[in-house]
Amino acid sequence: MEIDPDRVLGGLFVASDRLARSASDSRGVLTFLELAAELDDGAMPFGFEQPAWERMRSSAAELTSMLTVIGSTDDEVETAAASMRDLLRLWV
Repeated sequence: MEIDPDRVLGGLFVASDRLARSASDSRGVLTFLELAAELDDGAMPFGFEQPAWERMRSSAAELTSMLTVIGSTDDEVETAAASMRDLLRLWV
């Protein structure tokens, strides 16, 4: 099923921004994980190009892994979140 890009990408942008400021932001973590799962499971919306879509999905998967696997530092999470936010800025 095609995702709603405004809701999912916009939500990921806000959650990424929260995590870029604080890796321990629980609301940011929960929102990011929920929306990243939708992004991963959903079909590419009309108007997006495959390379850009795959880059978003790959970046979301990387940050999801950092948030769910023990061993990532706050600095690593915040850097990855800032990169995700900056990537999404082009679409929101």
